[in-house]
Amino acid sequence: MPGSKKKPAAEPKAGNTLADKLARLGVAREQDLVLHLPLRYEDHTHLCPLAALKAGQAWQIEGTIANTEIQYRPRRQLVCLVEEGEAQLVLRFFHFYPSQQKALAPGKRVRAFGDVREGHFGLEIVHPSFQVVEPGTPLPDRLTPVYPTTAGLSQDVLRKLVRRTLVRDPAYVAETLPPWTREPRRLYAFAEAVTYLHDPPTDASQSALEARSHPAWVRLKFDELFAQRKQPLRVCVEGLVLVDGALAGVLDVLGSGEVRLTNVEADRAGPAQRFVGDLSNAGVCHLGGSVSQ
Repeated sequence: MPGSKKKPAAEPKAGNTLADKLARLGVAREQDLVLHLPLRYEDHTHLCPLAALKAGQAWQIEGTIANTEIQYRPRRQLVCLVEEGEAQLVLRFFHFYPSQQKALAPGKRVRAFGDVREGHFGLEIVHPSFQVVEPGTPLPDRLTPVYPTTAGLSQDVLRKLVRRTLVRDPAYVAETLPPWTREPRRLYAFAEAVTYLHDPPTDASQSALEARSHPAWVRLKFDELFAQRKQPLRVCVEGLVLVDGALAGVLDVLGSGEVRLTNVEADRAGPAQRFVGDLSNAGVCHLGGSVSQ
C-alpha cells in the first residue's frame, strides 16, 4: 500500500552472529583463520556417472532433481531424488534448513559428494555436501578442504573466509624464520606451507596431509617448537632427555625427519600455548608421540 513501511530486517539472535560462531571455533581475529587448518580433504575434481555408482565409497555425482519432499517415517527427513538418464540416486537429510529444501527444487541441476550406501529404494547418500550448478559448470582443480566447524557455519562459508584472509593482508602470512634457519633444513616458507594446507593440488598425498606428516605440516610443527625455545622446555626424543639449550638439536632432527618425537613436556604459558594445544588435541603437533602440559 502507498505509504506503507517495510519492516526492518530481523537482527541475528545473541550468540548467533558470524563472529559468535567463529569465536566458538577459537577464531577471534581475522588472522586466526590462517591457522584454522583442515581436518581432511575431499576430491571434487571428477564426477562419477549415476549408473556407475557403487556402495561403500565416497563419490561426487551430478544430476537433475526429479523430486524433493519431506517425509515423516521413520523420522522427519528431507528426501531428494536425483536422476541422470535412467539412473537414480536418493539424497537424504535428517537435519536440514528451509533454505536447503528451497535450493533442491525439482528441475535444478545439483552436484553432490558423499558416501554412497544401499538404501531401501536403491543407492543413497545421507547428508551429502552439495551445490546447485548450471550445466557445464567447471569442476575444481584442487582438493577441497573440510574444516572444523560449528552449527550454522557451513563449509562453503569457511572456505570463502579462509581464501579471503590468505590474500587480504601479506602480514598474515609473513615469514617468521630467517633464511639461515629455514633453508639448511629445507623447510617450506610459512606462506607456502599454510597456502598448501588450505588449497592442496590434486596430486598431493592425502594420507600425508591427514597424517600431518607432509612437509607443510612439518614447517608448522617446527615453528611451534622454535617458539618454545624461549620458555622452559623438557623434550624426550627416543628416550633421551634434552632440556632447553639442547632443543636446537631436536629442531634439527625434526626438520630432517631422521627421528621421531616421542614425548614433549613443557612448563609454558603465553600465546604460543594456543597453537601447541590445538595441534596436540588434533594429534598433529608431534611426530608419532604425545604432548603433555
